[in-house]
Amino acid sequence: MWPGERPAEGELWVTALDVGQGSAIVLETRDRAWLYDAGPRYSTDADAGERVVLPYLRRRGIEGLDGMIISHLDQDHSGGAAAVLRGIDVRQVLSSIPPRHATLGGREEVERCEAGDTRESGTMALQVLHPPATDYERRVSTNSMSCVVRVQAGSVAVLLTGDIPADREAALAARTPALPAQLLMAPHHGRRLSSSPALLDAVAPSIVFAQAGYRNRYGHPDPVVVDRYATRGLALARTDYGGALQWRMAADGSVEHTAARATAVRYWHNRPVAGQERPPTDTLDEEGSDEAPREPLSGMP
Repeated sequence: MWPGERPAEGELWVTALDVGQGSAIVLETRDRAWLYDAGPRYSTDADAGERVVLPYLRRRGIEGLDGMIISHLDQDHSGGAAAVLRGIDVRQVLSSIPPRHATLGGREEVERCEAGDTRESGTMALQVLHPPATDYERRVSTNSMSCVVRVQAGSVAVLLTGDIPADREAALAARTPALPAQLLMAPHHGRRLSSSPALLDAVAPSIVFAQAGYRNRYGHPDPVVVDRYATRGLALARTDYGGALQWRMAADGSVEHTAARATAVRYWHNRPVAGQERPPTDTLDEEGSDEAPREPLSGMP
């Protein structure tokens, strides 16, 4: 079959897949491909790795991954990891999840995601910013162990944040006050306490994207955070409205953005309407790291 289109020399393509309430991001340069997170587990016999990630990679003609980063143990980020590892050759795995864990399909060759680790993959440079080594030695929440990675190719960069909590955002910004990236993954899907001014000042992005399920029970991304982006003049892209999102970031700094529900729209598709989002009532669990689930909404938009 006709080969899939590949990035031009010096380009970085970032694709946020439409996996519902979860995270799965494909990173591509001319001759390299990485995956950050593998989406959620939907049920005992279905997950985003098998249903979304692998079909996308096959369609793109990507026969192997140079690396995969699974940010942390929460199932909406790691639920599809085992399926991806079964279905395609993955040369290296970085994660805060320990080796031989069932979530990673029992894989033994897992490198610890640790702040200070920097590696080159062709023209792509990956810099791990969080968690620090000390967090592996004490009991912290799974969100606090989220792998935060800055990916750069030439003059363009993206910051991938996982579910890093607000207090860890502040610590990260204090440790590294300059984290320039044109594209920012909204921490914790745009949770109310996320996207602190300190982090936004450090990153100084021009675009933010949130991966969230349509009308999800958590109210992500929270209107308070959405307003915070708008006040700073930041463009916000959402998978719950746009479907899969892709940015083709050229060596000269220009960015071409596409959204699947705009480029492949069909008359039977629902059209999300602004103002019909669930009003959030952000609450914390006992660890103070996640929102309590809410009852699903009834009716159609």
